[in-house]
Amino acid sequence: MSLGSTFIENAAITLVYMMTVQTGICTVYVAVREHRQFLVLTRHLRLAFFVGATSAFGSVGWYTAMTYENAALVRSLGQIELIFTLLITYFFFKEKVSIREFFGMLAITISVLILLLYA
Repeated sequence: MSLGSTFIENAAITLVYMMTVQTGICTVYVAVREHRQFLVLTRHLRLAFFVGATSAFGSVGWYTAMTYENAALVRSLGQIELIFTLLITYFFFKEKVSIREFFGMLAITISVLILLLYA
């Protein structure tokens, strides 16, 4: 909000800055520590672009939501993402969900409901 532009412009400016910093740091790290991964990346370029694009669109949603609403509330509600991840893991990849993971999903659901009811 301190940038002085509209909500959408503030979110876009912040997102572009953060993605540039993240990309720079990750590129330097991979170049120094895991330089062979660039070869793997070129073999899977279509998949890499798909993952990158969907991640960028997800980030657009996060940053836009955080400019419209308190960031703590947005991040708390975003924990529902973990539940969807475990459900996809269970139904799509046919992996077992441990009792510990089940109770984790239950705890997240209860905490988000409490947040929504009392915030």
